[in-house]
Amino acid sequence: MKPMPSLAELQDQFFNSVMHDDDAVSAWIVDHGLPATQRMQMYKHMVENTLSEALATSYPAILA
Repeated sequence: MKPMPSLAELQDQFFNSVMHDDDAVSAWIVDHGLPATQRMQMYKHMVENTLSEALATSYPAILA
């Protein structure tokens, strides 16, 4: 097993997982009833929806 990454490394891996579909952080997520890949997909969808809503609020013309 690899040594535990630093907090900064975990944050980088989390960001890359959400924004770039990099799965490295999944090795450090506990499968507590839901596989790590599914947990990360939930975060990814939440971020996409939040960013889309923010853009739609800031630039309502893009909805037309």
